[in-house]
Amino acid sequence: MSDSNKLFEVLASCIGPTPLPYVCRMYMDLSILPPSVLSSDSRAQIIQTAVNERFESQFTIVQIRTLTNLIAMNISFVKNFIKNAHVSQV
Repeated sequence: MSDSNKLFEVLASCIGPTPLPYVCRMYMDLSILPPSVLSSDSRAQIIQTAVNERFESQFTIVQIRTLTNLIAMNISFVKNFIKNAHVSQV
């Protein structure tokens, strides 16, 4: 198993593979705002609300914070993941 597959599995283990691209895109979009405008806690709450509404789920703030921290630590992988997810949808 490649490192990319292992990393994907770690990220997906937080919330599952279906909502993962959605959360990654939201994280990237919201990360444009500086922490003085949107704190990481606020960003996690926005993502939690959005993903729970869209996927009719009940992810906790702890799950979302864990995932967003993992995304932040692996940002180059996430950028490639989003790029490839977009290409496969076209």
